[in-house]
Amino acid sequence: VQYCVDTANTCTPSTTYSGPISFASTEYIRARTIASGYAASAVAIWQGTFSTVHLTTTNCPAGTQYQAYAGCLLTAAGGLPPYTYSWSTTNGDALTEGLTLNAQTGAITGTAYGQGNYWIYFTVTDGTNTTVSQIVGIPISANNTLGGCSLFPADSIWHLNVANLPVDTSPAGPIPAVYQPISLHLVFGPNVDDGGIPFLRVPSIQPNVPINTTEYQSYFTSAPVPPYAPVEGTSNSTGDRHVSILQTGANGSHCQLWEMYHSVANGSSGWTDGSNAYWDLNSYDMLPQDNGSTDAAGLPIAPLLYTYDEVAGNCVAGAECGVVKHPGRLTLNHTLNYHVWPATAQSGLGYCTGGYQDGNHLLSQSDPPTFCSSVTAMGEIQRLKSSTATPAACANHPQALVLITAMRNYGLMVTDNGTTGGVVATADARWNSDDLSCLTSFKLSDFEPVNVSSKMIDINSSQVRP
Repeated sequence: VQYCVDTANTCTPSTTYSGPISFASTEYIRARTIASGYAASAVAIWQGTFSTVHLTTTNCPAGTQYQAYAGCLLTAAGGLPPYTYSWSTTNGDALTEGLTLNAQTGAITGTAYGQGNYWIYFTVTDGTNTTVSQIVGIPISANNTLGGCSLFPADSIWHLNVANLPVDTSPAGPIPAVYQPISLHLVFGPNVDDGGIPFLRVPSIQPNVPINTTEYQSYFTSAPVPPYAPVEGTSNSTGDRHVSILQTGANGSHCQLWEMYHSVANGSSGWTDGSNAYWDLNSYDMLPQDNGSTDAAGLPIAPLLYTYDEVAGNCVAGAECGVVKHPGRLTLNHTLNYHVWPATAQSGLGYCTGGYQDGNHLLSQSDPPTFCSSVTAMGEIQRLKSSTATPAACANHPQALVLITAMRNYGLMVTDNGTTGGVVATADARWNSDDLSCLTSFKLSDFEPVNVSSKMIDINSSQVRP
């Protein structure tokens, strides 16, 4: 082929070339064929602006955790085929855990293990190495059903209704006055990077892999954590990067909870974490005092997470929408350097005098301090006051109404340092941000600390009195 290229569409073909030719979108081509036995004739094979390569896929089908994904096919047009496809975390989330992308065909297949809306930065590259990228969403509905397990016995602190218990009048109980005008901050939502903490259910036969702990305490050096376990935040997150694994047993027996902090998957080499903790979910056992877990209060994370399956999973026309029967997880930027039952650890500032305290920074709500230089000990349950009205904006928001009832009956437990007023749940594509947004009408001044000492049987047990 003899060809010429310019932007004015006036050139005469003269350059000889055999093979693919790439042109900018504002250029024109004129060409004539040179073939043996034929006279050269001018043949305008194309005239006009070229189309640059671009992804024609704008969204992918929804999927459900633990289920084979229906599949999504990335397609491209323009430029010069063949196309190759890739993704990166430069401006988006990692590809949904358990799914893979075929670089040649653009097919996304596998079993989804993640939770939430994944906004993935896909790139298509054409035959001239021209690349174009765009964000494509893959919504994944979580499946936080427990597979026959219970997150601790029904008569444990994790299921205690505190609606009728007295207010904790100790100076260690209240939320600091400087924080009280602050509104609740929802650390969860439909997107994977909203800050929600996912958990993954695995069977009793899930093989253990090595766990290398590099920062704080370690309760295990191997655990049933598959390489596709979803991690809190995006793949390039510098946050807590929690991993929570619920391991089921036969017929619900010997269910176990494995949790990690600052988690990084190492492929076939297992995982690296900053700290970890383990619980037998059929027992009342607690961690040793002042030894820590994967959050500042030395508590498990999973039993305090709000999940869509409990809030709205039972919604049917004319029936109760859902019910939550456990405290939620509350974070504050600043806490007292003490803890109360059921917390076993702390990470804060200040001191207290008077009342009971021990070398593990444990305070007693039945023999409280008389003075504290700061306030809000780890483990305090902050209950939505009965005098606080339900905001009118929440009246027709079923997901929000379920959570409001839960905060009145079971409260929010102070468990970690983080966003002030942070209320934590799992990420799930089914959460309705418009429905939940009315919860930000509540301020921390709408909550009061609860004295649960009358329910404690033993400081090292989560069991409560009837």
